[in-house]
Amino acid sequence: MLQIQMVVEQKPLKKVEGIAVVHSFVWKSRPTVKDLGDGSYLVDLKVDSRQTGLYTLKVVLLFDNLHGLDVYPEPWILAKEVIRLKLEFTDELNSSLQSELQLCNKDDFRHGSWRGRWTRAKANESCTADEEGRFKCLDPREECEPPWCQGPVGSLESNGWVYSAHCAFRIFTQQQAWACLNDKWLFFWGDSNHQDTIRNLLNFVLGRQDSNLGRTFESTFSNPQNSSQFLKITSYFNGHFTESDNNLGLASLANSDYRQRLSSYFLPTNPSVPDAVILNSGLHDGKPWTNLTHYVDGARRASSFWGDLWRASRAGSSARPKMLFRTTVAPAGEFRNKPANPHKMEVYNTVLGELLVSEFGPSNLEVVDAYDMTFPWHFDNQCSDGGHYGRPPALDSWLGIHTGHHYFVDVMLAHVLLNALCPLQQIG
Repeated sequence: MLQIQMVVEQKPLKKVEGIAVVHSFVWKSRPTVKDLGDGSYLVDLKVDSRQTGLYTLKVVLLFDNLHGLDVYPEPWILAKEVIRLKLEFTDELNSSLQSELQLCNKDDFRHGSWRGRWTRAKANESCTADEEGRFKCLDPREECEPPWCQGPVGSLESNGWVYSAHCAFRIFTQQQAWACLNDKWLFFWGDSNHQDTIRNLLNFVLGRQDSNLGRTFESTFSNPQNSSQFLKITSYFNGHFTESDNNLGLASLANSDYRQRLSSYFLPTNPSVPDAVILNSGLHDGKPWTNLTHYVDGARRASSFWGDLWRASRAGSSARPKMLFRTTVAPAGEFRNKPANPHKMEVYNTVLGELLVSEFGPSNLEVVDAYDMTFPWHFDNQCSDGGHYGRPPALDSWLGIHTGHHYFVDVMLAHVLLNALCPLQQIG
């Protein structure tokens, strides 16, 4: 592992909300930034020794004096690029991350905040979107290069890009994914990014062709290659207690009818309960909370609500659902300047994550950090329309992009969720 630490000074002394990224043709990551409390920030830059070469460090200041947490932060936008450096990493010690990075197991999902990276060992530089808007740049059977992942990286349709964190993820084949999910019931609660992830799981991983999935729905899906294998999915939108409305987020739980509908799936008298619950706060929490204290109160009530449902769902703890917290994505492009901006979402992710760990206990809650996964791609709209990273492939004009948008970030998220649902030791 190659490492550089540098200090960035901000004068006159004041608090700013900034974002930094390290990127090259083969590496993208979110560096750790530490506020030293004296108007300066320590930026820790790391790349693997096998990825030596020229990199770009970009630092952008988004808001002044923590105003990104305001209900309406737009008057305080800086959106100012203050640093763009070319850095050359060389390896004189012959160090490597390879000996450190292992395939993820169930304990690896106890980490609350990840610091991963996107890498690629191979690419088709002449690849463009096909007539369906899909980027079939590599053979779908193209295998990962250790230690970054295991499995067919070509199936991500990412032109070689793959995400790894403190551990490496398995890229599931269709057969492995059905072995993981057969006869399972998954319950999703969150924003419309769940809607995309479910569709991408069904289509890109499970080999189906499903398009019309609502914000809230329940359905059973079969394996197109083996009709005896089924997966049940329930998805509940939490942007508002009314499916067609928006901008309530966790505050949707203030509606008693909405709470009752959710609770009905987890009654101890039910013949069965979901095998796993995937929770997400969501981008709709950007507007309803007047300040951070207000959000903390709402997050505490939401954590308590789900904790009570989980504990009451079955008498025997082994029959209770697996609980998984998926952090909110990093808003992209012009959405970085909106009420649901990257700084606010990072803070809200931390608050809700810590409250859920406190509610369920660290051994009963797993975490998938979609914020860290999406952050390196949030500076423009190549992979996102602003709030979503998994919109269906298409050649239609997209925010000035006329050659198709990328959707692989969310496809990768679907595989990471499978790694959490079916850890290494559970899949042959």
